Formats: sequence, structure tokens, C-alpha cells
Amino acid sequence: MTTVLRWLHLSDLHQQPDHGRAALYASILAHVDARIRAGQGPHAVFVTGDLAWSGAKAQYQALEAELLGPLRRLVGADCPILMVPGNHDVQRDMGTEPRLAVQTPAALKAVTEASEPGKKRRLGLALRFDDYITYANAHPGFGGDWLRTAEGAAVRRLTAP
Repeated sequence: MTTVLRWLHLSDLHQQPDHGRAALYASILAHVDARIRAGQGPHAVFVTGDLAWSGAKAQYQALEAELLGPLRRLVGADCPILMVPGNHDVQRDMGTEPRLAVQTPAALKAVTEASEPGKKRRLGLALRFDDYITYANAHPGFGGDWLRTAEGAAVRRLTAP
């Protein structure tokens, strides 16, 4: 028996005011709607890197209103939408500068390890993602506050359809 897993991967949306995204978002939503109507909708949606232009709360609110809210309604509650922030999702004037936290391979390993010490090292970075984390936590299944957990981004298990 073959198991088919269909997913939608959106990346580098760079949401910002007056960026002309309406036509792009309408096209994405129309395509997803057509696939669902054909019985070929996604089982999972991955939104990776650079959801916003500069990690601002208003950018996430606009992204929710223009794309992710309508997308969530289209795919339904059984289709998880998983997000991972990128370098544009940080508030640059807050917390630890990421490059300072991971200047060497050993430092990078220490920050990303799934452990309490790794969690402590990530907390300085977490401040820079506050608006992203607030947005992600407001939507179950969006990934949540992984920076502030002992597991970090290391574990997220999905059930195959």
C-alpha cells in the first residue's frame, strides 16, 4: 500500500505594507481551493523563513488577514500549518545578536541542542522573535514558542493521513 502525503510549501513571503502581495495571495488561495475541490488538497502546509519583512506585529497581522487566515479556513483544522521563522522575522533592535551567539560550530551546536542548557542559550535570541512567537502562539499548530523550550526546534511529529 502506498501512502501519499501532499504538502504546500510557502517560503520567503516578506510581508510588508503596500508590497503588492494581493494578486500573489489570491493566486495561491485559488490554486489551493482548486486542488481541494479535486480531492487533492494538502495534508500539511509549511511556511518557512521570512514571513515578515522586519518582524513587526503589524506585518504578521496583515499576513494573517491576507493569506494565512483564509488559507487556514480553506485547508481546515485537520491540516496543520507549520511555521519556521527566518532572519527577517527578527526584531533587530532587541535581545542577543544571533551572529554573536553562533560564531563557531561549537557555539551553534550549543544553541541548537535539545536540552535545558540549549534552552538557556536560546532565551537571549527569543526576545528578537517576540512578535513572531506571539503570532505563532495565537494559532494552534503554527509551531509555537520553540525557542523557549528544552526541545528547541528538534522535535515535531506529524501523523500521516
